[in-house]
Amino acid sequence: MITQVNRLIFNTLCKGSDVTLPNVGSLVVRRSSATKDKGGFVPPKRTVTFTGESRGVNIVELIASTANVDTNRAEEIYNQWLLHVGGKETLVIESVGKIANRKFTADDILLSQLNPLVAATVAPKAKKSNKGLVIAIVAILIAIAAVAIYLFIGREKPEPVVVAPEP
Repeated sequence: MITQVNRLIFNTLCKGSDVTLPNVGSLVVRRSSATKDKGGFVPPKRTVTFTGESRGVNIVELIASTANVDTNRAEEIYNQWLLHVGGKETLVIESVGKIANRKFTADDILLSQLNPLVAATVAPKAKKSNKGLVIAIVAILIAIAAVAIYLFIGREKPEPVVVAPEP
């Protein structure tokens, strides 16, 4: 039962939904935008924070619907789970993280599921240099111009030939 509630919380957070833990607070999924730094691009990242407010799906309702039990039985399951993971002040939720002093520290397993592609900073692609291509095109244009100058300007012009009409 304890493991199943932990999994419910884990799976709900991995889906990007917030979870309310009655009489404790809420675990809230936050998403940061991609950023650029000196080494390249840092992809968007999801994190989980804790708030004293009720936000997201209520874990008791989630237990009731998932286990197909009434709300009273779901509350009993939640209260047993709460006692097992530590109570109101400090909670240690396996594979999810730890809530202590009104702060949440996410477990590495949760973070890896929330951010499967954030293993490293993505380096920008190196720009291909077109310098060699530009030099080759300029050299060809110069050669064409030189040939054109030779053919049209550098040739000797023939003397006009006078053709006399035949008698």
